[in-house]
Amino acid sequence: MVYHSERGPLERQSRAYYERYYPEFRYQGITDSQFGSEEGIATVYPRANNTYYWPVHYVLPLLTNENAIELDANDDAIRAISVNTTVQGYQPTLSAGVRLVQERDPHAMGLILRHPGIEPTKEEEEEEEGNGGSMFFSQIVLRVPDVLKRASGGTVTPESIFLYDGTNRSLDDPECFGWYSRCD
Repeated sequence: MVYHSERGPLERQSRAYYERYYPEFRYQGITDSQFGSEEGIATVYPRANNTYYWPVHYVLPLLTNENAIELDANDDAIRAISVNTTVQGYQPTLSAGVRLVQERDPHAMGLILRHPGIEPTKEEEEEEEGNGGSMFFSQIVLRVPDVLKRASGGTVTPESIFLYDGTNRSLDDPECFGWYSRCD
């Protein structure tokens, strides 16, 4: 979590880091994403001022994931709810299928697994002035087609694997997160 008063110093430090180690990368500071009509491809813009932000600060690997750098998880209402559940309840969360900002395949979805770390003891929380939740969390982004490809790596017969979200039982057609076809 980065409060607005901390945004300037964070962005200056990050800009210096990227200029030194990745000079070809154009650092934009804390960003917001918008998905355009052109096959759902995301464009990132500098984030408007807010009271606080949840930027994706450390991204590995950097190459091909540039659009995720400093993306504010608080810029989208659904992501904000998931982040809040993660940090307030010290509970790991798994997102619904999301369009990844770095994705070029309009049909591929991703899943975001977030973890808040170890819940502090009452004494530790009191020392931190009882902020009522974690100030940090880790996340892993799983690109569904890649997970399916990896999971089917040992097969020798042609096959197609699909992953659907069946958690919303009120839908006639469950949402497809992605697929992988091996047609040798």
